[in-house]
Amino acid sequence: MDYVVDFGVYDENREMKSSWFDSTKMMMFEGQEFSVPAEYDKWLREIYGDYMKLPPEEERVTHYNFKAYYKI
Repeated sequence: MDYVVDFGVYDENREMKSSWFDSTKMMMFEGQEFSVPAEYDKWLREIYGDYMKLPPEEERVTHYNFKAYYKI
């Protein structure tokens, strides 16, 4: 079986089946249409687990380690 590797910035590297990315489909996201892997659900579950369920409030943290400033 062929795999692809996600060299994650915030997480460990993950191996996923390359067949998940063989075809794409169009999906709406925030009012715009994007091409996504046909097996996007398998991909997201591999990375995030139950990505449709919010974690407990005390476990909700940012994954960014920088501060942004707005200069007028």
